[in-house]
Amino acid sequence: MYKFIKPQDPLKEAVEIAEKLGIKGEVKKFENMNTYSIESDAGIFEYWYDTGKWQYMSADAGDITGGNVPNEEECLKIAKEFMNSMGMDIPERFQKIVFTEASSGDEFQGDYRIIHRTVNFYPVIDGKEVYGVSRITIRIGPFGKILGIEKFYKDYIEDGIYETIDADTVLKLLETDWGQ
Repeated sequence: MYKFIKPQDPLKEAVEIAEKLGIKGEVKKFENMNTYSIESDAGIFEYWYDTGKWQYMSADAGDITGGNVPNEEECLKIAKEFMNSMGMDIPERFQKIVFTEASSGDEFQGDYRIIHRTVNFYPVIDGKEVYGVSRITIRIGPFGKILGIEKFYKDYIEDGIYETIDADTVLKLLETDWGQ
């Protein structure tokens, strides 16, 4: 069994991460969304203070000119190196890597171009891939520029070991006094 870890000092953590991303400015608290938000000329950083999840959008994130976006292998390398440089290695459980891309134009018209590639890191549990909200995404644009990062997972720790009961045993228990 596991339990989620609440951030110890969410405001401090939010400011530290934002500064590593080059964002310095006034911290705004939005209680209706449980977030801190920091905005500067470098971009926007949002931090969910009850979970430790966060997202970053660089000021260039809306640029749709595209072109010169590194290939998947290079994007993976850039993503890992960037997170490492921030002191935030990708946790071991995020082993499944899926690439997506945004593009514009048309190959037949000769103006097709990739605007950015996203490296998605998903968790793997007991060899099974887990898709959904729990992920890390890193968007990479022209010339390898980091356009955005989302750390959408909660940190957790082991919190005890409990014996499990197989379905047949549960069914038998339900058919006896235990089920009444």
